[in-house]
Amino acid sequence: RQCADLAQSTPPPSGWAFPSISIISQADATLEAPRFCAVRSDKKGITKLRASDALSIVRGGGKFRTPASAEELDGCEGSQEEFRAIAGSFDFLAGEAGDESLAQKCLDKGERLFNQKTKPIHFQNQASVPLKICLFAEDDRFCVVPVGGVGGSCVVTLDPGLRAQLRPPGTASRFQLKALQPGLIEKRLYM
Repeated sequence: RQCADLAQSTPPPSGWAFPSISIISQADATLEAPRFCAVRSDKKGITKLRASDALSIVRGGGKFRTPASAEELDGCEGSQEEFRAIAGSFDFLAGEAGDESLAQKCLDKGERLFNQKTKPIHFQNQASVPLKICLFAEDDRFCVVPVGGVGGSCVVTLDPGLRAQLRPPGTASRFQLKALQPGLIEKRLYM
């Protein structure tokens, strides 16, 4: 938000597409835990920090965050209200971009992607032969086309001792599993 405010409130020099950003220290390390913020590199009167110095100070207890109060804004342009005006809330931004159906679609897609990323299905081949693992929809009676397609995200071949994670597309949480011995004619081992 702060970078957006800096780019909007201070026009970049001619020929620049986006201003370069520098990290500055907001508090003296001897008095309190150091805090850092990002400002435009071409701003006058700032003391820039090298990235390695900032990281070493952060490891020792410093924090890198956007300013939260008027006292913390010393040395940084903008104010908390300006940052909030640029960002807006989810409901406000969804209302500006479309209607309630768009907001609901965004929430549904966000939940689906969150579940795919945080709840993968884990497999480990403890057999002495390679295994081909396929996931099928719970209501698929014939189990011919796996979820995500024949070569999709729910088909994996595991050599002995290897592990895999599958992240099925869609919103389903229950699947049918088929374990096969890979080959020209695949032999079903488990269903």
